Amino acid sequence: MRVRSAIGALIPTYVLASVIACALVTPSLADPTAPAQQSDCEIRANRYAAQHPHADPFDFMKAGFFSFFGKAVPPRSPFAYRDPGTGIIIYVESDGRHLAALDPRGQPLWVRNPFVDARMCPYRSSHPYIYWIGPPEADSEGQHGGTFGPADDAKMNAWLVKELRNEMAYRPHLKRPGDDARFVGLSFNSSQFGYVNIANGDFYEIGQN
Repeated sequence: MRVRSAIGALIPTYVLASVIACALVTPSLADPTAPAQQSDCEIRANRYAAQHPHADPFDFMKAGFFSFFGKAVPPRSPFAYRDPGTGIIIYVESDGRHLAALDPRGQPLWVRNPFVDARMCPYRSSHPYIYWIGPPEADSEGQHGGTFGPADDAKMNAWLVKELRNEMAYRPHLKRPGDDARFVGLSFNSSQFGYVNIANGDFYEIGQN
């Protein structure tokens, strides 16, 4: 019922069985302390926090972590976004970490964990959750033109391909996006954000506020 309420308006009823089957690939409300749910940096940072309960932000930085962070909060209920150009539906699972993509017929395309895939570190929260997904030219409040790129879907996707390829000179581990790649914007509740390649789920971390 939770899946139906989250994405029922986006997917025809005849494909809901596929949606539910895909949702069950990842256990709902997965344990955030499980290694599969955490990046290596997240594991090390939380271990440091547990061993040094009185550490301040400077202590964290000296230990090699980006910042001091607080306790995690529960994730949002599952929610989804449909890309208008492809009809592909991307939804956030109930663990707040995994993304799953379905084609217009409801067939599963991929399931990814952007935080772990991008080897991200905790910031503001000990276990950040996905807070928003939407058009690449919008911000986390859904306002178009809220990003630093063009306020137009087609132009923004083309601009991202160019900029991400330029980034590869400094971050060679990034996977090269195709010429016609399309993206969705993604923000964590920690204010960390980036873009997801709709075709394969590759996540490109951009920064944080």
